[in-house]
Amino acid sequence: METKYFFGHRGYSTLYPENTMLAFKKAVETGACGFELDVVKSSDGVLFIMHDDTVDRTTNGTGKCSKLTWEYIQTLDAGSYKDAAFAGEGVPSFEQVLDFFNRINCWILIEIKDGYTDIASDVAKMITDKGMENQVKIQSFNWDYMDTVKSVNPYICTGLLGYIIFTAQVKALVSGHDFLSLNSYTQATINHAHTNGLETFVWTENTANDIQNYVDINVDGIIGNDVLLFMDSAFANNIIQCYPITQTVAPVAYRQRKETKRITVKLSKTADKEWARSI
Repeated sequence: METKYFFGHRGYSTLYPENTMLAFKKAVETGACGFELDVVKSSDGVLFIMHDDTVDRTTNGTGKCSKLTWEYIQTLDAGSYKDAAFAGEGVPSFEQVLDFFNRINCWILIEIKDGYTDIASDVAKMITDKGMENQVKIQSFNWDYMDTVKSVNPYICTGLLGYIIFTAQVKALVSGHDFLSLNSYTQATINHAHTNGLETFVWTENTANDIQNYVDINVDGIIGNDVLLFMDSAFANNIIQCYPITQTVAPVAYRQRKETKRITVKLSKTADKEWARSI
C-alpha cells in the first residue's frame, strides 16, 4: 500500500480561514483529493462546522457552540480573524457543505467533536439521507461515536482518532472500523495496520520533510494545512490520489451525476507551472 490521500486540514487553512466554505473549495481546487472538517451542534440542534468548543477564536462572536442558536451563529464573521480580505465569510452548516460538495470529485473527512447529544447519529443520518456514504470518511476521538455511526449505516467509512497506541488498532479491528487516524506512526505500526486491513491517516503534517517521511513508510493518507506542500510531494513522488466514485473531475462550482466507476487523477504541472489534473 502507498500514500493516496492528501486532505487539507480544516480546508486549505494555511492561506484561508479554517473550516469555511472558501477553505474547503480552495483545498480541492489546489489539488487535494479532499478536506478535513469538524462538526459540532448548536443549542437548537443544527450541525455546523467549528473546531473549538467556542466560537471565540475564529469568529467575531462569543460563546460555547452548544449554547448558541443557529440563528445567532449565522450572523458571525468567520473570515476576518485570518485577514480583513476574508471579512464576511460565514460559518457553514454541515448540511451546506454536504449539499455543495455532493458528487463533486473529492473526499470529505469528517471529525465529530465530543460532548454533543446524539451528534453521531445525526451526522450519520444526514449522510445517509443525502446518499453520500461513498464520499465521506468519519473519525472521532470518541470511539463510541464511531460505533454509533456504524450502527446507523454500516457502509459509512469510519476511523478512530488517537495517538500511537496499540489499543486503537485492537478497537478498530474488534468493532469493524476502517482506518486509524493517529498523530504519528512507525513503520511497524503501519505494517501491522495494513496487515489487518486498516488504512492509516496521520495528522497534522506541515513540513516537506515530515510529509516525505510518511510517504516513504507508506501511510495511506496525510492531513495538513498547506495544500501546496502536498502537491509538491505528489509531483515528486508520482502519487496518484484516490477519489470517490464520481463521474469525472469538475470545477467545484456545480454538481455532477454519479457513475459506477472509480476515477483516479494524476497531478502534473503545465508550462505555466500551474497544477492540473489528468485522468
